[in-house]
Amino acid sequence: MFVRRESGSPRRREAAISPDLSNAEFRKSSLSGTHDNRVEVATNLPGLVAVRDSKNPSGPALM
Repeated sequence: MFVRRESGSPRRREAAISPDLSNAEFRKSSLSGTHDNRVEVATNLPGLVAVRDSKNPSGPALM
């Protein structure tokens, strides 16, 4: 989930958005560690980069 801030009005509105990651193609990041410290990255999502812990692929992802 991430927060999108909308401007253009006197009051700012914030909306929580949960993008659909079902089509995300995660791969091991080239900057990941060699042991259990692995990070996976999905760059095939328009306008987003998703990052997750490879030890918990069904867990949360940062965007």
